[in-house]
Amino acid sequence: MYLIVPSLMLSFVFVHVYTMIEIVWTFSIYLESVAIVPQLFMVPRTSQDESIISHYLFALCSYKAFYLLNWIYRYYEENFYDPVVIVAGIVETASGPIRVVVTDAAGELAYSLIFKIANGDVFGAKQRVILHLIDIPSAMGILEGVCMEIDDLALPLVKGYVKTAKLEEAFRDVDAAFLIGTMPNNESKEKKDLLSSNVKIFKLLGKALDKYAKKDVKVLVIGNSANTNALICSLHAPSIPKQNFTAMTRLDQNRAQSAIAIYLGLSVSSIKNFTIWGGNQSSTQFPDVFNALVQSCDSVQNVYDIIKDKQWLTEDFIK
Repeated sequence: MYLIVPSLMLSFVFVHVYTMIEIVWTFSIYLESVAIVPQLFMVPRTSQDESIISHYLFALCSYKAFYLLNWIYRYYEENFYDPVVIVAGIVETASGPIRVVVTDAAGELAYSLIFKIANGDVFGAKQRVILHLIDIPSAMGILEGVCMEIDDLALPLVKGYVKTAKLEEAFRDVDAAFLIGTMPNNESKEKKDLLSSNVKIFKLLGKALDKYAKKDVKVLVIGNSANTNALICSLHAPSIPKQNFTAMTRLDQNRAQSAIAIYLGLSVSSIKNFTIWGGNQSSTQFPDVFNALVQSCDSVQNVYDIIKDKQWLTEDFIK
């Protein structure tokens, strides 16, 4: 009913002639444009062979591509266009879910992120998604449990999911990518060894994005060292615009901002315009207190000027 009623309403608004036959015909056009929604919902959940999903969507998209070429041809050669068909095409295009890949999907960080995506907190309360969840083969048991929780919650925005250990399945036609998995950082491991290990990981992820993802895919790189990992990934995905890659380095900024707020006895929301220069959670980072501001109800002051204890700034705060 949630598809039939809107289609029926559209058939009364956008119609050539207000006759019963014309309204019924228009209603069938609009209903056809949204009929894919239950198909997209059921195929990922009922198919035992996940590759069939990609084949089905490829065939469907091929049909729509030729359909579009037909209307372009008729417009230029016959100067003909049909507003009913155009509206139906827009409705059909807008109704499609986006595909989102999450790496290290069996991990604790991904566990929290996946349900925020599925609940509409990331892409909006109306944006439907198909989740592509990838992890190493030994973690498939844990990932199966995550997928069971997704099923148990029956989240209306989730139109399906793909759980896999294969890069080509995980990254195929994705619109957004959350690259979470990195080598764990510990004191026994040299910084150069950590970076070297992550280079191998993000080189593979970059190549997978370049080969399988949509060319307008948006990529968020999370994990130490996010700056370097994002750079390596983008270098190995040359067909994707560099501005589509973002490194998540917010943790250090939050820590520094909170430290200043605590020292001044203020809420963290009072600290504005705070920046961390450098990156990769190393000694190259520098918190910029010179351009940071303290905002109160009646004034705005520079952080460096308001903190009189410069020794705290150069020693305890930096540490």
